[in-house]
Amino acid sequence: MSVGPEVQKRIAEDIALLHYLGDFPCVALPTPHQPQTASEGYALSLDHELELASDLAFLSSIRSDKSNITAVAIHQTDRDGLRVLLAANATFRGSDQAYLEQVRSGLVDITQVMGKAASLLANRRVSASNLLAAIVRMCGERILGRTCTAQGNALRTHVAEAIAVMKHPQSRRVRQSLLEQMQCLEHALEGLDTVFADPTQHAQGLDSAMTALITCCDEVSNCPGMDEFLEKDLHRLRPKSGTPFEPSKASTIRDKIRKLARYQTCATRLNHLARVHRILRNMSVHCISLPEDGLRCIQISEAQSSIEEVVSRVGTTGGLTKRQLTGLMNKRASCKAVRNRSFEDSLGRAQGEEAKIHAEVQLMWYLGQQQIRHPPRVIESHKKPCFLCAVLMICSGKYPVQRTHGQLHHGWRLPSTVWDGMHERFAQDLDMYAASCVRVVLGAEHIPKVQTMRCHSSATLYRAGIMSVLTVLSKADGDGEGVTSDSSEVTLGGGGTATARTAAEGGASTDLEADKIPVPAGIEESAGNDCLLSPGPLSKTRSDSAVCMSIPPGGTAWVRVDTKLQVLIEHESLQGGQVGDLKIRVRQLSIEEAGQRRSQECVHDVVEDLKVGNEISCGRGGGSVLMRLGSEVYAVEVDTAS
Repeated sequence: MSVGPEVQKRIAEDIALLHYLGDFPCVALPTPHQPQTASEGYALSLDHELELASDLAFLSSIRSDKSNITAVAIHQTDRDGLRVLLAANATFRGSDQAYLEQVRSGLVDITQVMGKAASLLANRRVSASNLLAAIVRMCGERILGRTCTAQGNALRTHVAEAIAVMKHPQSRRVRQSLLEQMQCLEHALEGLDTVFADPTQHAQGLDSAMTALITCCDEVSNCPGMDEFLEKDLHRLRPKSGTPFEPSKASTIRDKIRKLARYQTCATRLNHLARVHRILRNMSVHCISLPEDGLRCIQISEAQSSIEEVVSRVGTTGGLTKRQLTGLMNKRASCKAVRNRSFEDSLGRAQGEEAKIHAEVQLMWYLGQQQIRHPPRVIESHKKPCFLCAVLMICSGKYPVQRTHGQLHHGWRLPSTVWDGMHERFAQDLDMYAASCVRVVLGAEHIPKVQTMRCHSSATLYRAGIMSVLTVLSKADGDGEGVTSDSSEVTLGGGGTATARTAAEGGASTDLEADKIPVPAGIEESAGNDCLLSPGPLSKTRSDSAVCMSIPPGGTAWVRVDTKLQVLIEHESLQGGQVGDLKIRVRQLSIEEAGQRRSQECVHDVVEDLKVGNEISCGRGGGSVLMRLGSEVYAVEVDTAS
């Protein structure tokens, strides 16, 4: 059964509106995840499952083709085995089955070597060497692409220029061990060039040359002082040495060395996991692809909505006022973010034929159709997930988002088959995010380059209470450049949505001030000395304080944790949910207590900097978050009032 085109059209309109309002990319900082225990029925801990999936996903990149993005998930079968699920990006023409089968064949070879490495009689060093050999056989084309050997070996040229800088007489700070390792790397690159230039040696010598290169890169990446030399010393010493080395190439050298060294890291880690967990002896690899009906209705109807219609619909879902909607329409002509953009062009690209269903989405769809006793807890790709894939994983509430490159792809699609209401929930989430971006445009001249996403722990269920922190930074003297807004979100218990906005006092824009929610009546305060908590905005001269209060659904509270920092908490009840008042308690912790609570590694006590991009997940029923502002730590405790 297929999903109606209206839902797909709504998602495409939201994507077009997000692009129209400004380029993101939206970046989520890593979120600490809570490792699962073996008592829950999983043979692998969450950390080990994440390592295994991450390494196999990295190895699944066997070509430099950016269109063939693969993703991996691992689930435990009832027969004490592991099943590796592999998917690749698919268009309405289908996925590249030949490429998928080639990746699967290479992973099968690696899993077989891992099975032999699990034997107690296997030598650890020999089994790791055999694993690296299998990895080189599978990823040889990608390894050559990373060194640019076929295009003249750009890495070798950069390394030679860096060595020339290191050998200069004034380069006294360079460690001799680093110089020796870099010279070994140069020799390994020369050997690879020699073998690559002679086709008669490809059959035997090419794999050996790539293995030697990977080993050298691993030693260089672990050499003390490598990062300091590439990041600082090269910039300082290059003018004195007179070499043609460009400082911008330093990051290229570092990234290529680390990526090549990761092949050795994967071999070592996979060998260790195989020896620790007997279940890895029984591991199979399966390719996952959507059925024909999942791709059949991927194109959207030709009827296009106007920006007024889309913004009005988003405003209804996201709670925008008529004044905000009118302000956006009036500000379009002067706003830098949208001045040179065409909404019709963005919408045409979002609804165009170059639609693609990403590999992570296919795995999530497949797992949603299966009844698996021990489903995967992570989905990993050899590239960071895009912004929309990350939002979808967050929307499901089942998979943690460790990282994202934040790009917004126009042709991003969901499968056109029915998916347990996921299309509607995802469309609603995009509406809410687009509404928040509209608020940012009204309060700033541009969309900031770093935005926020919700990153849930695997233990967090969808639609748990959310407290988002929207930081508003402004110029102290009001120099006319407006304010810049960024946001992050923290998931807390309580069953409702508590939104917290952090603002610099004295610098809020008129648009934000005009749209403040009225303070509800009946809010109780209790006195305290740690920090200020009030039902209304706090002035700089306010002397009274409160550290504990209850907020009914629809109510607000203001917290001042610093002389220039305030947090607005809005309690919003979810649809159909029976939600009581939220109890908010904020207090400053001493250094001793903060260290003690952090050392206890409590699920609900996570220290996070109070700044853009942070997000912590807590369980249902309440929780506490330790927020650090400079050297001070504040505990924000939220619970449902009895």
